[in-house]
Amino acid sequence: MSGKILCTYPAFGINGVQRFVKDLYEEFSRDYEVKLAGVWFDERLEVYKPNSNVPTIRRAINDEGDYSTREKIKKDFISLLYSYEPDILHLNTCGMDIEVLKNIYNYRRNTQQTRIVYTAHSLSFQDFSRNPEYRKIFNIDNEHHPLVRELVEISGDIFSQQQHGRKIELLRKLLTKYNIPIDEERLRILEIISYVISLQNTLLKISDCVIFVSEFLANSAYNNPYVARLINGKSKVIRNGTRMYEIYENNRNFIKGKAEKWRREYDFEDKFIVGYFGRITESKGVIDLIDVIRDIVRDGYKDVVLVMGGPMDEGLEGKIVKEYEDILASNLFFFEEEQLPKPLSPTGDIEVALIHSVFDVEVYPSYYETFGLVPLEAVSCMTPTIVRRIDNLVEFEKDGIVRGFSDKEELKFLVLEERLRRKIFGEEKRREEAIKKMEIVKKKYSVDRMREEYLKLFNEH
Repeated sequence: MSGKILCTYPAFGINGVQRFVKDLYEEFSRDYEVKLAGVWFDERLEVYKPNSNVPTIRRAINDEGDYSTREKIKKDFISLLYSYEPDILHLNTCGMDIEVLKNIYNYRRNTQQTRIVYTAHSLSFQDFSRNPEYRKIFNIDNEHHPLVRELVEISGDIFSQQQHGRKIELLRKLLTKYNIPIDEERLRILEIISYVISLQNTLLKISDCVIFVSEFLANSAYNNPYVARLINGKSKVIRNGTRMYEIYENNRNFIKGKAEKWRREYDFEDKFIVGYFGRITESKGVIDLIDVIRDIVRDGYKDVVLVMGGPMDEGLEGKIVKEYEDILASNLFFFEEEQLPKPLSPTGDIEVALIHSVFDVEVYPSYYETFGLVPLEAVSCMTPTIVRRIDNLVEFEKDGIVRGFSDKEELKFLVLEERLRRKIFGEEKRREEAIKKMEIVKKKYSVDRMREEYLKLFNEH
């Protein structure tokens, strides 16, 4: 036993970081004593009403019971940190309560043997600059825009933040400088975004080592002058990995049988199913995908249906119902929330594989992707996959495991081409192609490789 690790993950919602933590630590018990702890978002980022009880996700390892409130999660985590005395504190979310971050900082100062490793799965300033709605509101086109860079500088970290009144004054000056109208909505958005950036800046500052899940993400961090100063000399890239190919291969007949049964039950046997699996939000490009499917249906391809699965933004649901009424329930369907996999549940992996396996082609149209676990999982389930030609997804296209598109016309062509391939090529030929792609995933993006790299890093500490 090499020591003790305390690893945090975001307990809120269904997200890829939970799957990353589960896959990484599933076999770490041979080398380390491990505790996984779900932490909650800071109160200012909370989507539930302040006085309501909130649902939580049980810990994957060394489960000590469910938590029911944000305050209890906070207090129990701080207590666990001091009582467990980990050799390594592995942080996987920046959306933590300020009191928690301050306790981590103070604990680290007083307990020199504990090393803090922060795995950055995304960058807050990029999340802001890639959001289609924010781009319109603030007239920005990318994360290199001067407004974005100045916002990161203004945000600082939680230990050097200005008083609230001073912060609002600086944000007002920022909007004025770039000729952006000042109103309550813009100030509210900027204040929250600035706060999230400051939380992440704090983790970058206090961590002994910062891990990026892709070269793309690391390069993006170093291209921001403020962030580059925080991570200089203590960053490393460890590409994400998946074990979905292992799940699929070990349960292939079961998954195939369940997928066929599902298609029969929903009368999809003669349909060509285009699938999307992930958060259903505009920043993921889902509106582009729905537009393409509607165009295809209007062109006479009535057998093409789009099935989407994932947590949906509340505001987007109304927009979809209003603007796409003509294809709802005929060519556009959504998994019900209770049908979605719970990443940390015992059956979560198979549930994910089942969803990927019912699709004839899977599309991942996100405008921003720091890694891209979902496309890798789809390929691992032998499902042809199409991605937007951006960010780290470009690497997957270079690997030859996915096909890329740059605009809606190209996506439409690729979807129809996959439909044609399904008709003219036999199952055996398509299976041969899928196996070749799966083998590439095994070699380059295996969870075993990822575990080995993290173990080496931890052992060095």
